[in-house]
Amino acid sequence: MEAHTLSQLKDLSQLLSDSERGYAEAAQYAKSKPVKELLQQISRGRASLITDIAAELMRAGSTPPEDGTLKGDLHRAWMDIRHALTGADDGSMLDECERGENYLTERYDTIVSDTALPVDLRKKLLQQRAQIQANLALITAEKAHAHH
Repeated sequence: MEAHTLSQLKDLSQLLSDSERGYAEAAQYAKSKPVKELLQQISRGRASLITDIAAELMRAGSTPPEDGTLKGDLHRAWMDIRHALTGADDGSMLDECERGENYLTERYDTIVSDTALPVDLRKKLLQQRAQIQANLALITAEKAHAHH
């Protein structure tokens, strides 16, 4: 696997770790039970995505990142979202969750568009991207429900 691909996978793994913690934290601040449960569900779902990427990194002879100690823009983007989640009302939290899932989708899109990506890894990442999109649909549905 190319160094560039390994670097992108590590970034993605760290971003997923940051979001896992961010959603768990936000769930503590959610006012309504459905929003709290959705945030907890998304947080728990991150673990399998992180594990899958760690397995790919190890298979390629690389060491997975310890946790979400990202540097630079990726980290700031998630930290901005995470900060907005804490202490916000449920509607604002869901808006930020939507923003976070869209951001993750863009990261997946960037990686899977890499022509050097092994086919089996692309397939796995596309499956993960589909899970992020499913989260996005749940968030959108909860937003619509919350506004009624």
